[in-house]
Amino acid sequence: SKWVEGAAGWAAAAMAAGRSLSRAERKAAARAEFLRQEEQRERRRQVARILCKAAAERSPDEASLLAGSPEIVRDLERLRKKREGLRRRLEEVCDEPEELKKKVSKLSLAVRSAKHLIIYTGAGISTAASIPDYRGPNGVWTMLQKGRSIRATDLSEAEPTLTHMSIACLHKHGLVRSLLCQFCIPVPEGEGSCKSIAGYCP
Repeated sequence: SKWVEGAAGWAAAAMAAGRSLSRAERKAAARAEFLRQEEQRERRRQVARILCKAAAERSPDEASLLAGSPEIVRDLERLRKKREGLRRRLEEVCDEPEELKKKVSKLSLAVRSAKHLIIYTGAGISTAASIPDYRGPNGVWTMLQKGRSIRATDLSEAEPTLTHMSIACLHKHGLVRSLLCQFCIPVPEGEGSCKSIAGYCP
């Protein structure tokens, strides 16, 4: 570590003085930079392992390492919170019957009193029709990030879900003026212009 710091400092001083480095000096500087980055990566791995432990289980040396690496700790904590947030977003929440009834009544009142109702939705409402979404547990982007292959989906076999049928019913009774979506949805025949659409549907 001291050699790395010395070599890097020596190369920086030479360049600051306006002196060009020889081939051997450039190789030494490049090696010093490579070793510095390796030490940083190893330190980051050590800090990550320590953070997985409960505070009471950390040794004095481990506590000292954390105290001496505040930037790494902050960065790893930020990434942990981000991962937890993404995990919570993927969790499916099921309300109790009474709570669900209250929410449905509130939504019904909002729909009836709306002057110009627009439904803005995403691919998640079509997963029950065996059409994959993007960021869900088995979504396209989720699977790609995990390095897994994506199987082809035959959209011709998709059937409208309860959500699709509800949107079609609202449209049929003139309660919804527009539908804005980012995917294709199978809506029953004869329900306006909303059969298998992508984008904006007036």
